[in-house]
Order: sequence, then structure tokens, then C-alpha cells
Amino acid sequence: MSWYQSTYVGIQDKDEKIYPWGMYDAHGNLHPIYVRSRSFITDIGDYFTNITEKNLSEELIKEFAYECGKDPDVDTSEISQYFGYLPVNEIPTGSYIKTGYCLLTDISQYLQRNGYFEGFYDVLTPEEYAFKLENELKFGEPKPIRNEFDEEITVHSCKDYAYFCWEDTECKEYDAYLMRQAVRCLEAYELAEKDYRYVIIKTEG
Repeated sequence: MSWYQSTYVGIQDKDEKIYPWGMYDAHGNLHPIYVRSRSFITDIGDYFTNITEKNLSEELIKEFAYECGKDPDVDTSEISQYFGYLPVNEIPTGSYIKTGYCLLTDISQYLQRNGYFEGFYDVLTPEEYAFKLENELKFGEPKPIRNEFDEEITVHSCKDYAYFCWEDTECKEYDAYLMRQAVRCLEAYELAEKDYRYVIIKTEG
């Protein structure tokens, strides 16, 4: 079964009612900031608060009838747990630009594929690399080991790594970056005078 997480820009008034804010196209259709399939959902969903009855505005119900539990054709008694909001000032911080000592073979693949890469899994921090280097200088390069299936496993040496910097587009920091950029595109300064605040709306299913 397909499962997706989608996020949108919304606003919340002083009575805690939430309204969809964008992005809208020229035909009045609401579009998400991003859509992630189940395999690529990050843990940014943990930061959201469930949307409940007190948060429902007429405009929100119109756009998200199913998630609001207002679709008469479906049972939505538990859907609110997949429908949430996150105030913009509570979006997690941090950079999606990652650094570390990565395998040269992985770096080569990353560069050849223009960033479309499965990910760096064998990454050492500078401290880990320094300890590894000190150990190799004392005792020599690591030798292959055998696993429980008697298969030989290569243990990489420090010479197999290089310090690298890359964009991690599958982390919560990247999701947070997209959210902030979307809000900046839709900011209206007069909202500050009307007791509104910007929020991110999340749907899953």
C-alpha cells in the first residue's frame, strides 16, 4: 500500500483555527511544499501536533475533508493522528549540508551521479578518523575479518577515506529548509497585525 507524507503552508489565528495558505496555482489548486513516499519520510513528523476539532476552519475542511473527518464516505475516526501542524518558529534547526570522512568509492559515485546517490553509510567524524589513524600508525592497516557465515569482510583503512561535504536531501534538516523557504515565498507582513502565525500543515496516508 502506498503511503505519502505531504506538507503545506498554513496560518493559525488567535482562536487556534488553522487555514490553508499555499501554495496555490492560477486555478486555485493547493499544492504541497513536498511529498515524500514511505521509504523516504524523515523523523520531522515527530515535531508536529495533531490537528483536532478546535483547529478546524471551514477553509481547512474544504481542502482536507478526509483528514478533517468530514468526508461522509469514509471512516476517519483515527485519521487525526496523521493530520498535524507545526508552528514555523518550532521547525527544527540544523544544516542539511553534511560533512565527514567518507569512502573514496562512495564519493566518486556521488559525484558521477550528480547527487542522485543512495547515501553515505560509512562516515567517520574527524575524531573517529583521528583515532583510527593513530591506531593504524601503531599497529598497521586492519586485516579482513570473517563474519558468522564465514564470509570475508573488508575493513577499510584510513587511506580509503577522504573528508567530504555533501547535500543530504533525505534528512529532516532538508525538510525544514524547504518549509522555511516556502513560508518566505508566501509571507504577508500584515498578518503580524492580525494575531496570525504561520504553521506547516502535514498529512500522511
